[in-house]
Amino acid sequence: MEEIREVSKRVLGNRYRLEVAAAIAEQEPGVFHVRLLADKLRLPDNKVRDELVKFTEAGLIQLLPKIRGQQDYRREESVYWAFAQELIKELRKKRSTTAASRS
Repeated sequence: MEEIREVSKRVLGNRYRLEVAAAIAEQEPGVFHVRLLADKLRLPDNKVRDELVKFTEAGLIQLLPKIRGQQDYRREESVYWAFAQELIKELRKKRSTTAASRS
């Protein structure tokens, strides 16, 4: 996981951005909230929330009206989500290949 976070920081400017983006990309039908992603990624809510603010500012996700006090978001259509999924997949594949070659 550390390798993914290092690449995320170097390429995207934040250690958690790639993980959060890939988790958003996996959400179907594209509606989610902070706690859902934080639980899935085992990250603190504030780390996830920080990324959601950035994605909202960039127009990649939209705030939905609050229901029962919970703030939901909706993923907008963008190639960014496919990019995040593919980059995570590539990094995991490299990591497993490197680990296998060390054995």
